[in-house]
Parts: sequence; C-alpha cells; structure tokens
Amino acid sequence: TVSDGVESCSAALSGGEGSCVLALTTVGARTLTATYAGSTGFTGSSATAPHRVEAPPPPPPEATTTAITDDSPDPSEAGTSVTVSFTVIAAVGTPTGSVTVSDGVESCNAELSDGEGSCNLALTTPGDRTITATYPGSDGFSESSGTAPHTVEAAPEPTTTSVGSLGPLH
Repeated sequence: TVSDGVESCSAALSGGEGSCVLALTTVGARTLTATYAGSTGFTGSSATAPHRVEAPPPPPPEATTTAITDDSPDPSEAGTSVTVSFTVIAAVGTPTGSVTVSDGVESCNAELSDGEGSCNLALTTPGDRTITATYPGSDGFSESSGTAPHTVEAAPEPTTTSVGSLGPLH
C-alpha cells in the first residue's frame, strides 16, 4: 500500500516489486509512505519519500477574432470623425476589456459590451489608409486584430464671394 496520509492505492507484488496509481488531488509537499504488511516467512516493512504536487498550468487563452464591422462614413472628409464599429468573438465565452482602433496616426479606445463596441476616430489627413482594431486579450482570451480599408478625401476648399464696387456714397 502507498499513501500520502489522505489518498492511498495498493498493488500485488510480483518478484518483490509492484506499482499502483496514487491520485493526488491537492497541491503541496507531502511524504509518500510505502508499506508492506508482510506474509508467511516475510516481515512487514515501510519506506518514505518526499513528493511535491504542483498546480496544473492554466489553460491556454481562448482564441479570439476581431473584426471591423463598419467604418462610416467611408469615404470620409479630412478633419471629421469616423465611427468605427467592431466585434471580438471567441468560440467559447464572451471577450471583455477594451479595443484600440488606429490608422497608424490617430487612435480611439472603447470598452467591449457583449463582444461589441465602437469609437469615433478623427482622421485629419486625406488619403487611403488601413484602420486596425486591436484587442490586447483579457481574462482568458487571446489577443487579435482586424483591419478595414478607409479613404479620407480632402476637405473642400472654402469659397469666397466678392462684391463689386458700389461707387461713391453720398
């Protein structure tokens, strides 16, 4: 019989040897004791050995997928804000935390609510760009990011109106 003082297992001996599986369910240091009760012509004996049970490693984080579901208006006008909506999904559970949206220059952040969110991204320069939504991972969920193309058009030039001369006033 082998025991840690709480759990035990037994095995039959063959050629003076035997083995059994001892299910150790609590973390920590303990002393294992192997005891032979003896039999006809053989006296009993026991031996001890130290043993440590480590906590199992945490499970790997659940994989996530981040997607930009809308960026409007698209195209937008330089100097205006674009509302960027996104989702973060996982096969099991609902990711929590925040998402950062960026075009590489400007950025905005938003907290997830039921795996969804949106923020207003101010885009100040015209041109084509890629908007990226980045989820850094949180509470057992892995990081992920998603992208969407976006076009920012130049703001229209202001127009001026001139009034012709009215002539001398009397």
